[in-house]
Amino acid sequence: MKKILFVMALTIFSWSGCRQAGKISGDAENTNVTAEVVERVANGLIQKYGNEHSDLIGRGVAHAASLWRQKDGSVAEFEEFCNDNFIGSQNDRFTFFQKVSRNIEILYGNYNKITLDLQRPVQEPMGEVTAIDEAFSAYSPAAHLDDDLYQSKIAFFIALNFPPSSLKEQEKLSPSWSCRDWAYAR
Repeated sequence: MKKILFVMALTIFSWSGCRQAGKISGDAENTNVTAEVVERVANGLIQKYGNEHSDLIGRGVAHAASLWRQKDGSVAEFEEFCNDNFIGSQNDRFTFFQKVSRNIEILYGNYNKITLDLQRPVQEPMGEVTAIDEAFSAYSPAAHLDDDLYQSKIAFFIALNFPPSSLKEQEKLSPSWSCRDWAYAR
């Protein structure tokens, strides 16, 4: 379970970090979701799911909005996405978490296996190392995985339902957090 959580944490933070750190750049790529839209969507979800979810909803909608770009869809599509995909049930959220953890581990595990196999001819004594061996060894089959996860909206499902928490929030809330809460935070 710890391995799954670690992989999921790295994946989520790399997704948000790449988008926010400027991997995606240019004025046309900036988020098209305004603070007013975030507030409207969050308020609608709070009315639907109740005040006990207000913190999660507010942070989740804001996080998803910070990652949403014009190429991901219009403002109306962002609103529809949030309204259709926020998970208000704790049981459904845990099931979602388990499925994401499993699938991320499958993706990264298989990409790691492919990468290791492609590097074998240059890492192990298997005869003369040729230019094609070096080219395949340098190839990364997962190079576009982050982009694919955003394009398919998988990254937005995760961002909406599992927004990151700051270190201050974690320090404040940690005494009351369960193992599951920590897993969600990762």
